Amino acid sequence: MQQLSGIQSVFFRQSRGLRGVLAACIAISTLFCVSLCVRLPAAFGAQVDGPVLTQWVNDPEQVLSAQDAAALTHKLYTLSQTLPGNPQIAIALPGHVDDIDSYANTAFHNTGLGRKGEDNGVLIVLDIPDRQSRIEAGYGLEGTLTDLQSSDILTAAQPDLRAGHYAQALNGIVDAIADLVQHAEPVDGAFHQAVKQVDPSTDAIEGIVGLVVAVGLFVVLPIILMRRAKKRTMRYPGGYMPPEARAPNPWWDILLNVGLNILSALAQGGGRRGGGGGRGPSDPFNSGGGDSGGGGARGSW
Repeated sequence: MQQLSGIQSVFFRQSRGLRGVLAACIAISTLFCVSLCVRLPAAFGAQVDGPVLTQWVNDPEQVLSAQDAAALTHKLYTLSQTLPGNPQIAIALPGHVDDIDSYANTAFHNTGLGRKGEDNGVLIVLDIPDRQSRIEAGYGLEGTLTDLQSSDILTAAQPDLRAGHYAQALNGIVDAIADLVQHAEPVDGAFHQAVKQVDPSTDAIEGIVGLVVAVGLFVVLPIILMRRAKKRTMRYPGGYMPPEARAPNPWWDILLNVGLNILSALAQGGGRRGGGGGRGPSDPFNSGGGDSGGGGARGSW
């Protein structure tokens, strides 16, 4: 009994620090879970009111031919990969809308055009039944694509629009916008109004991965370490441990480093996200999480 009491005393002395760390980690994990539970409904349960763009060229009325739509899609994707800052330029031909300004702003916001934190998206809208056009620019491009320049671009497209050459008009609008972005002067950070928007689906996925890693690092790992300490104490009563039993285990160091690197990457927001859409021959479109500043212009023909 005295020997067992001595073993328990040694174990509790050695594991007191681990128990404190474990308690702190459980508290952190609990707060993490509460935060995740708040964010998950917004990511998966909330309904978005208004239009959401899913392609580079959104043409539900099939105004453009399949060939013209494919060519514009490839152009917009290529520009998103090659222009400075990797902006997103999207096109919408929704048919009749009651208010083209409201439609453009809502579609831009719901879709999240542009890179998150950069807000460097542009939306071109043609309401063909009402002969109206709109260019909507994100916060990050309002200094590059001014309201006056947007108006001039739409005015230059009027002859093609009147003639019903919609693909040609859209190509001209896109080329003019791309030229302005390509030759824009660097924007001073003091004048770059970047409004960061939350991408719920991406944040939820990152939150789930982070939760799994956090539970592994801060709950499971301390328990395993405490068990190892207990077994070591039972095997070597009195606190003495032979040198060969003190050999380090490189696997623990590897696991800890990998876990900490994952948590560090998640804490930094996963680095560069969105921005230029996906990669591949089909030119997939992936919104980056940007937002519109309400800048741009409306025209008619």
